[in-house]
Amino acid sequence: MVVVHWIDLKNTWTEPADPSFLHSLSCIPPSERVAVSKFHFRRDASTHLASLILQHSTIARLANIPYPKTHIRRSEHGRPYPSIINPPFDYNVSHHGSCVAIGVRDSPPLRIGIDLVDLSSAGPADVNDFRDVFAPQECSAISRSHSPRVLFSYWALKEAYTKALGLGLVTENLQSIVFSNVPPIDFSSNPYSAAITCSVDNIPLNWRFELFALSESLLLAVATPADNLEFDKPTSVSRITLSDLLQLAQPFPHDH
Repeated sequence: MVVVHWIDLKNTWTEPADPSFLHSLSCIPPSERVAVSKFHFRRDASTHLASLILQHSTIARLANIPYPKTHIRRSEHGRPYPSIINPPFDYNVSHHGSCVAIGVRDSPPLRIGIDLVDLSSAGPADVNDFRDVFAPQECSAISRSHSPRVLFSYWALKEAYTKALGLGLVTENLQSIVFSNVPPIDFSSNPYSAAITCSVDNIPLNWRFELFALSESLLLAVATPADNLEFDKPTSVSRITLSDLLQLAQPFPHDH
């Protein structure tokens, strides 16, 4: 199973003393509350908080443990992962603008990476600013498209793949990772594609790469190995509400 849940927090938790925000803050461990409190802007604090609640809820549900018993660990590269993986599963999170998403895979091989791009928050895009990220053939395809949407689609795919590896875009020689057949995803006319291919050092990957247009301005990329996947069944993507987000959440004890 490969699923993605996402939420848009626009116009949510905007007031400093919002009771819902304060309750939600109690639903993460004290050490994580400190990290949330350090954000200068409320939107950044809100998306980070929602990401943590999504992670704790996912661990509680899949590991079948009480929510306050969940714990998030981080790899040396900062990738979050559950402290309990029985039954085994992998997850990955992403946020951009006011949106937050979590992708989960519970069948082997346990690797998944996702990336959100909010085009309304992305700023100007010039392929010349990304030549250390994109291979020459990718730059050519982006230039021919004359579309910032295509540029950020390539970016999201590369980000999703390297996040699935647990590295992110700190990977050396990003130009050796080459994507092809990346379409101009559009919410109204072409909201999904899984025809994308990728090679690393000229060796084709047996992975499934998907692009979703979740709205007119929101793109989602999903990367996961193709083994044991049914290609006629795309990743299940669903938008959730604030009440969905908080459905399993419970306050953590102060000594957690």
